[in-house]
Amino acid sequence: MKETTGIKPKLASQILEFFKRHKTQAELDDTLPILESLYNKLLEGHSSLNLSEVGKEIEILKENDLVGGPEEIKPLILTSSGDLYFKRYFDYEISIAKKLREWSTISDQDPIMDCSHLDNLFSNDADQLKAAKLSIKNKFSVITGGPGTGKTFLVVSILHALLQNNPKIKILLAAPTGKAAQRMTESILLNLKRFDLRDEEKRRFPKEASTIHRLLQPLPPSIHFQKNQRNPLDADFLIIDEASMIDLPLMAKLFRSIPNGCGLILVGDVDQLAPVEAGAPFASIVRHFLQPDHP
Repeated sequence: MKETTGIKPKLASQILEFFKRHKTQAELDDTLPILESLYNKLLEGHSSLNLSEVGKEIEILKENDLVGGPEEIKPLILTSSGDLYFKRYFDYEISIAKKLREWSTISDQDPIMDCSHLDNLFSNDADQLKAAKLSIKNKFSVITGGPGTGKTFLVVSILHALLQNNPKIKILLAAPTGKAAQRMTESILLNLKRFDLRDEEKRRFPKEASTIHRLLQPLPPSIHFQKNQRNPLDADFLIIDEASMIDLPLMAKLFRSIPNGCGLILVGDVDQLAPVEAGAPFASIVRHFLQPDHP
């Protein structure tokens, strides 16, 4: 049997034992290199392997009874474009895409929402004004840009507008790590000084960001969270900073926890702080939804 170099020992032994029970030696020798390549793709931050990268014919792999199409429940999923996934990661991508489609069918959160006071805040920046109004009116939006482009001021302006229109709105702030959450909190407090707020408005203003894990409430030692589709977050609006750091599994679980009617803004820079684990959903969202002609 060929040595499974490149696969972590524990995972390799689990894969081997599973395939030994189901496959002949010839099938093992043909399939394990593909699994190794797919797993190495995960280690590199990708969620799938295009079979053209390993020179394998799609039709040959389709004959393997452990490989199924998008609608099947099999350990490996092969799409019509030749992308091979572990089932779990395919499901993560599908759940994110489904939520994005749901948001895209909803036009405005509140057609009569008053955004007029934003005109004064962004009197010299038409692009920022447009971004602020769209983020307030839409269920889902993305704020992206490099350091110093005014993302935090834009976020604070959006928070202010939301509270102006609905003082009782429940807004949650979160980021992928403790340090990122702390930076988000500090940046919001700093930018708040630029607003002339009454004491009552200051008290209502959300100032403290949480980590996403703390927000979703982990259930160790499992990979699941207390907050999910059946037990969603108690929120009307959610703002996530440093979204480029969120990997595919966490983004999928975050999306599943968002209740119907809740708005979401993802804030981040696609050129910085990529996820450590598999998948880069924020970059994919920016590329496909904000830059449709991006290569």
